[in-house]
Amino acid sequence: MPRTLLPLLALAAPVFAADPVDPAYPLITVGPAAAPLAGFGQLGRPGLAELQPTARIERTAAELLVAVTVPLPGGRKPVAEQREHDGPVWEDDCVELFLDPGHTQDDYFQLLGNAAGSSAEGRRRDMAWNAPWEYRAETVPGGWQATFRIPFGSLGGPPTDGALWGLNVCVDNRGGGNLTWSPLTSNFHEPTRFGHLRFSAQASAGVASVAALLHGTGELRLTAKGDGLSAQLQRELNGAAQPDQALPVPATGELAVPIDVPRDGRFAKSGRYGWRVTVREADGTPALRFAAERVVKAPLTLHVRAFVADGVLRTEAEVEPAGLQAGKLAVRFSLQGAAPRDVPVAHNAQTKADFPKADVPQGRVTVRAELLEGADSVYQAEQTLDRPLDFFVLFSSITSVVGLTGASNYVAANSFLDALARFRRACGRRSAPASPDQQPVTRAEPRSSPP
Repeated sequence: MPRTLLPLLALAAPVFAADPVDPAYPLITVGPAAAPLAGFGQLGRPGLAELQPTARIERTAAELLVAVTVPLPGGRKPVAEQREHDGPVWEDDCVELFLDPGHTQDDYFQLLGNAAGSSAEGRRRDMAWNAPWEYRAETVPGGWQATFRIPFGSLGGPPTDGALWGLNVCVDNRGGGNLTWSPLTSNFHEPTRFGHLRFSAQASAGVASVAALLHGTGELRLTAKGDGLSAQLQRELNGAAQPDQALPVPATGELAVPIDVPRDGRFAKSGRYGWRVTVREADGTPALRFAAERVVKAPLTLHVRAFVADGVLRTEAEVEPAGLQAGKLAVRFSLQGAAPRDVPVAHNAQTKADFPKADVPQGRVTVRAELLEGADSVYQAEQTLDRPLDFFVLFSSITSVVGLTGASNYVAANSFLDALARFRRACGRRSAPASPDQQPVTRAEPRSSPP
């Protein structure tokens, strides 16, 4: 029997968390002291969001208290139109709290409140569920704050020492997209991807600020309070793990982890950086798990499209304007033998310039892009194009002419090859389709013709 090798499908994250304490998802611990919570990302996207809410979770013998502060940059006022209880408050600026007391990854409570103080609650997706709890919203400098006061009796009873609940804090931000503390893929109702909330009689641990991770410098601020706690930091650079580092836990319980992304002159060195912090109690029980990733882009990225249909060499540049004076930026495109083009950087940080075919030398072509801040050159990039092609051959099939029953995908693919060959020839570009309905290109063409 013939053996068939099937390709494997790689997924970015598991569809279901294999274990309620899966380390891929964040964990905080609430104990005698409150636990801060930070590190929000955009729904469905990796990495940290530029807009970072902060939260504080604490407990009493009878209640769970959660306060979430949402920043509103640029002086924006919160959107708060819904005024009725159990209305669609998620259409406003809104905070959504998800609690799974049994960590069942199925049966969970949803508590919502908008910036006007209107609230709603549900169990799973059933918004008809109701229970006693209190909600309050208020304006604070630079944003607004949502406060939840939830009796444990409304959630099935108080947690025992060491109990583990599923937790997620989400923000509907009308000006900046949907934010989530635990990484989700498509919507807020993904209980298998909730983070973890541990209750402890001895320890409290959480993340207070991730601003240093966004800026590439400063300190990641954590809280770890309790006797016998230990902390460890793991770093990654472009997927390669760096040596683990033990972190001292001061008596105050306030940890400051230095974040220092390597520099390439004035700018942070491009790459993918990762940080993972773990805090454990004396018996080894995890009290805090936090992981974050930051992709640092080069200030200037150059793309070159060789000889498109209108007979030009098109150059495009993407600019990462962080740390630069946006109104003074321009990109200077140049290649040997042609006058350089200075193009201001548009508001979307993309710019382009075209060089006519007559200005493009034969053979190897090196294109340079120089990022200018005012009169100063701050970064350079270049790309080299090899000699144009002598041949461009496509192997098609007669099925694109006569068809083939039960193989429409195969016919469509071969028809595409024929169409691509026709398009290239219409543009004056080399192409030799090996299909019965077309004649190969055999005439001599000048070396300067487009590849």
